[in-house]
This record gives sequence, structure tokens and C-alpha cells, in this order.
Amino acid sequence: MTDQDLIATDHLLDVAQRTKLSALLEVLIPADEERQLPSAGDVDVIGYVAREAPDHLTTLCDALELLDPSFEALTVAERYPLLQAFRDAHKPLFETLLFHTFACYYQDDRVLQAIGVESAPPFPRGNEVAQGELSLLDPVIGSNNGYRRLS
Repeated sequence: MTDQDLIATDHLLDVAQRTKLSALLEVLIPADEERQLPSAGDVDVIGYVAREAPDHLTTLCDALELLDPSFEALTVAERYPLLQAFRDAHKPLFETLLFHTFACYYQDDRVLQAIGVESAPPFPRGNEVAQGELSLLDPVIGSNNGYRRLS
């Protein structure tokens, strides 16, 4: 779901939260006009989290509440040390935010195109998967540890 698919009451964050999130994401991955890469604030991180990890929406909102109330009014250079302090004080929360930001960013068609990756699944476009020699797994299958038989 993108912002174009939403009506005003569907937004998962209010306007202030979305503005703060965009400011935070712009620090994590700034735009690169030369390479025609958008900032992370220009991709739909909220929509991605809502689809792929809805249980992390609360975590994301909590992270925004922990940032300075005037965070979005600062320049990127002024935001950076505040984000570093946030990272140091709330490492698990920051890592979750970072993970979802990168996962969303590198699935965006504009980003994939700018870095020269086709934004389509690699199969089945005529690519062939080489057949492996499954007998090489016999020692693993024969061992008593390392895996559990399902049948």
C-alpha cells in the first residue's frame, strides 16, 4: 500500500510523526542527486513495515517519540549527532529501524534502477538452476545430529 492508496484516516502515523520519520530517514540514507537515488525518507518505509512486519509499527512509533521534539526542524548535519546518541542509547530499537529501512529502500524500483539492478524476480526469465549432486548430502543425512527428520 502506498500513500496514493490511502485516504486521510488510513495513515498509520500522524503528520508530525511522518515528518519526523522522514527527517530521520534522510539522515540514514540521504538522497544522491548525481546517481538519481532518493533518500530513505522518499520511500514508503511505513507501508513496508505495515505489510512485512506490522508488529514493529509500535516500535517505530516509540522510536519517533524518543527523538528530540524539534528533530525535523534541524539541518541534516545537526540531526546526525542526535541520531548517533539515539543509536547508542537505544541500540535494539535503532537496529530494528535500520533493518526495515534498508529492506524497504533496496526494494524500491527507483533505487534498484539507479544501482543497475532489474526490478523483477530473477526467475523464470530463462535462467537455469544447475542441478546439484545430492549424494554429497549423504554424510549429513546419515549423521545423528544437525537436523531433525520431519517424517
